[in-house]
Amino acid sequence: AGVPASVDAPIFTVMVGWSMDFFGDGFDSLKVFSVISLVGCLLLVAFALVRRRGEAVGILAALVVALQPTLLPWASVPNTVPLAALSVLALALLAGARWKPAPWVALFLCGLLQWGISPLIVVVAPACWIEGVRRSIPRHLRPEGWVLTLLAAAILLSLRQLGADPISLATGLTGCTDLYRSGAVPSIFGSDPGWLLAVLAVLIAGPRGRDAQFRPMRMTLVAGLLPWLLSGTLPVFPLVVLIPIGILLTIDLLASRG
Repeated sequence: AGVPASVDAPIFTVMVGWSMDFFGDGFDSLKVFSVISLVGCLLLVAFALVRRRGEAVGILAALVVALQPTLLPWASVPNTVPLAALSVLALALLAGARWKPAPWVALFLCGLLQWGISPLIVVVAPACWIEGVRRSIPRHLRPEGWVLTLLAAAILLSLRQLGADPISLATGLTGCTDLYRSGAVPSIFGSDPGWLLAVLAVLIAGPRGRDAQFRPMRMTLVAGLLPWLLSGTLPVFPLVVLIPIGILLTIDLLASRG
């Protein structure tokens, strides 16, 4: 009940079975995944910022996530978007952990979860892979900040010049596949104009950040937004899963600037 037959999400199907065994069969039992995932995003965002910027900044970020006018409606009905957003946030944080194989562990979990829960989770895969490769080469040869962003842009532009469809690239890199219909999905700027701040902060100032823990998060946001920017559109779906990361990085950037 509540899970379309066309969706191949075996892990989520098992979780739905457990939920209905505990809460009972029904539409409302599925809301637990949205509610718990939204609360998980609040806690992870607050925890990550409290350790860096203090309690006040962490609480502010959690409040912004809780009142976010685009993510909140997705968390009010049974769907996997909040669960995918929580997974993307957690995997990006895991990929930035100090122990060396962390990005590869995050990449493996990304593959498992995007198959078992939602294809939207694949948006974090490029950042996990890039961070894993970075850690495997000598320190003095590791690319930083703007180099990574410009390299990603150059690769996408090269593929476009070779004949690749920009919309197909964007949908493939964000796990959207056949769920996206060009022109049918509203722009994220139209439904949430405040997100322009997050986009500008991360694409312009974000790559300059020196904190290794947040590097995979910055790369996730850049890798998720850049293909859509090159295709000329920024749809709400599937970029809604990037909202917790965008809020975290934007508030962290503003806090670092005083």
